[in-house]
Amino acid sequence: MTTEHFWLNIGVWGLLATLLLTALLHAGQGLGFSRLSLPFLLGTIFTGDRDRASVIGSLIYLVGG
Repeated sequence: MTTEHFWLNIGVWGLLATLLLTALLHAGQGLGFSRLSLPFLLGTIFTGDRDRASVIGSLIYLVGG
């Protein structure tokens, strides 16, 4: 396996794992199991506007994943 292939695999699997965790978190919120939103929580670090916090937090969450 080449080094380029290795890093591509890590990036793809990291993105897929992040998307899966995000889907599970949203499903938990929708079903009433939890009120926690990690992307919203991250976004509130950068802005106090609730709508912008969700968007900014989601971007940071995907990049971090």
